Amino acid sequence: MAILVQSILDSARDTLNDDAKIRYTDEKALQYFNDGMHELAIMRPDLFTQIGDIPCTAGTCDQTLPEGGMFVVDIYSIKGGPAVDFCELDTLRAFRPTCRTDPAAPAQNWLRRPQDPSKQNNPVFMIYPQAPPNQTLTGEFPIAPARVLAANLDSAALPISDPYQVPLQAYVIYRAESKDDEHVLAQRAAAFRGVFEGLVGIAAKTEQTAP
Repeated sequence: MAILVQSILDSARDTLNDDAKIRYTDEKALQYFNDGMHELAIMRPDLFTQIGDIPCTAGTCDQTLPEGGMFVVDIYSIKGGPAVDFCELDTLRAFRPTCRTDPAAPAQNWLRRPQDPSKQNNPVFMIYPQAPPNQTLTGEFPIAPARVLAANLDSAALPISDPYQVPLQAYVIYRAESKDDEHVLAQRAAAFRGVFEGLVGIAAKTEQTAP
């Protein structure tokens, strides 16, 4: 059964002793939830990874993921066509110095941008040769989660696996308590931030070591 975003907000509000929604409206709590989802996407982009179409821009080697795409995990093939192999840019330069000016043709290779030191944080990538018109690739990439709108709160469901409702509740509480200046609340905010990060870390470790 899908976990509704509203239930996550209500659970957080129960811990905040604000069941009547006097201090933290749905709109404010939803803002915290959306921010938490985006932090989760930075920490665990694998949770938001999908396999999908990547329409190419014709006449150039430089390509960009669809809106919201964070970085390329892999390019599998031309859609409905042959595989596209990964290649290091230095290798392509050495064996094909004219790689960026060769005529457009179906993609043979894909490459990460060299100025991307982490190899993971850029929605722009390269292909060889330049893309012909109407070429679409099939690839794997994480998509940043869409923000849940207040108008859709009654039906919006958590778009990732159910156990992540718990760290997201902790994140909402952390943000809510961070609004207050009292020292005791600052400590409580830090504690719930720690819960959020700790649970996400435990989940990542568990998933990596699962048989």
